[in-house]
Amino acid sequence: MIALALAGLLSIAPASSHADRVRVDDVDGVQVLSASARGLTVREFAREAAQRLGVRWIDDAPDADARTLALEIDRRPVRSALEWAFGSVGLAFELRDDSLRTFEPARDRDELELAALAAYSRALSRFPDAPEADDARIAMVEIETARGNTTGALQHAQILAQTGHSPRTQAAGRRRAGALCEELGRWQDASEHFRALSMLEESNPETQVYAREELIRCYVRLENFERALLIAKSLESAYPAATQEVQEQRALLTGMALSGLDRGAEALAQLERVRIELLPPAEQHDALRALARALEGDRRYGEAGKAWMAVAAPLSGAQRVNAIEQAARLALVDSDELGALLACSAVAPADETSALRVYRDAARRRLGLAADTSNGRSEPNDVRLARLELEAETADPRDALASLGELLADGGRMPRAELLRTRLLRARLLARADGLDAALEWLRETRALSRDDAERTRCDLCAAQILEVAQQFARAADAYEGRY
Repeated sequence: MIALALAGLLSIAPASSHADRVRVDDVDGVQVLSASARGLTVREFAREAAQRLGVRWIDDAPDADARTLALEIDRRPVRSALEWAFGSVGLAFELRDDSLRTFEPARDRDELELAALAAYSRALSRFPDAPEADDARIAMVEIETARGNTTGALQHAQILAQTGHSPRTQAAGRRRAGALCEELGRWQDASEHFRALSMLEESNPETQVYAREELIRCYVRLENFERALLIAKSLESAYPAATQEVQEQRALLTGMALSGLDRGAEALAQLERVRIELLPPAEQHDALRALARALEGDRRYGEAGKAWMAVAAPLSGAQRVNAIEQAARLALVDSDELGALLACSAVAPADETSALRVYRDAARRRLGLAADTSNGRSEPNDVRLARLELEAETADPRDALASLGELLADGGRMPRAELLRTRLLRARLLARADGLDAALEWLRETRALSRDDAERTRCDLCAAQILEVAQQFARAADAYEGRY
C-alpha cells in the first residue's frame, strides 16, 4: 500500500460528498435552517436548501458553480440564514411560496462585502448586547474568510470566543479561531483554542472528537509527539471508530504521533491502513511526512528519501528545501550517492543551504569526484555540524568528539536548535567512544537544560535509539518515557 500511495498521490484527486449538509426544522412554528456549508458551491447549497423547503430553485446568478461557501449555520430563521449564506458570496435571493431565486445584485461583490462588514460593525457598536450580536460577529468571520482576509477573520473569531453571550457562540468562535490559526501556521495558538473548545462542550461527542483530532495535529506540528499519542489513545478509547473512514483517520493520527517518536514499525502498521492517495491535500501532506519519518525509523532509508521528495513536490520556499535536505541525507545513508546528487540538484544554486552543500560534497567524494570549493570560504559552524552528523557512524569517534568540542565551546553564540543537535550528536559519539553510561549521563544533563517538552522528547528519543543499537530494548522502552 505504501508503494501505491507514493506512486498515486500526485495524480489522484480525492472525491468529496456534501450530501445532507442542509437541514430545515420547525421550532415553535418557525422554520429554522442549519447547515455545514464549508466547501459547498452555491449550486449545491441552493439546491439542497430548496429541496428542504419544498420549492424549486431558480438560478439567475452567472457563476453558481464557481462561488464557494465557507460557513456554519445553526438553527437560524430561514430568511436570515439564506441572507447570511448568499450574502457571504455577494449574491441576493428571493424566496416565494414555490421558488427560491438567487441572483447577482448590480453592485460589485467586493463593494457589497465591505458594505456588509461596515453595517455589522456599526450595529455591534450601537447594540453590543443585542441577542443578534453574536450572529453578526459570526457573519463578519465568514465574510472576511470568503474575502481571503484570514487575519481579519481570526480577529473577529477571537473576539467572539472571548465575549460571546452564550457557551454555544463562544464554542463557535473557538472552533473558527482554531481552524484559522492552523491556516496561518500558528499551531500553539490553535491548540489553545481547541483545548478551550473541548472544555466548553464537554458533553458534545461531535465536538470532542473534532477538538481532539485537531489537538493531535497541532501537537504533531509542535513536535510534542508524546502528548499527541496520548490524545490519540484517549480519543479511540472514549469514541471508538465506527466506520472505515473514521478508522483510517484515527490510524493516520496515531501514525503521525508514532512516527515522530521514532517508532517506525508501529507507525507503518498504522499508515498501511490509510489510503494516502485519496486524502485531501492538507491531510495527504501530513500523511506523507509521517510516512517518511516512519520509514526512516524502520531503517528503510531509500524509501524514506523518496517519501521526502514526494513531500517536497507541492511545497515552495524553505519548506521545500528542508524536505529535499532530508531526501539527500537519507540517500547518502542508503549509499545512493547519485540519488543524493539528484536531490541536491532539485534546489537552485541561489537557494542551496549549508546542509545541501555538505551532502553534495560528500556524494561527490564517495564517487571519486572533486568537492566543489568554488566559494572559497572557511567552513561555518552549521556546515561543520552537518558534516559531523553525516559521518557520525563511520568516523573515528574520538576525532569527531574533538571537532565537536570546538563547536560546543562556541555554543553561547549558536542558535538553540543547532546547539541541541550538537549535544545529541555528542551523546551518540560518546556511546561509541566511552560506552552507554557516559552517553546517558550526558543526555540526562542535556535533558535537564531543556526548555520545553519538544527538546526533552528529542533527548528521550536519542537515548532510546542508543539503547536499541546496544540491543537493550527494555531500557529503550523506559527511555521513550523519559527514564534512563
